[in-house]
Amino acid sequence: MSRLLYFCLSGLPISRRWDQPPHSGGNYYAFELNPNRMFSWWKAIDETAS
Repeated sequence: MSRLLYFCLSGLPISRRWDQPPHSGGNYYAFELNPNRMFSWWKAIDETAS
């Protein structure tokens, strides 16, 4: 489900090319709904903040 929301908000066509990268802890992305816009691409949940 989150992958389809990602495509909708980013304007990218639905494609396996943009799937979440493989990470052991999963992935997330940041977005805003009004106006619809993306703040980040997929990021690893277990990635440390820099």
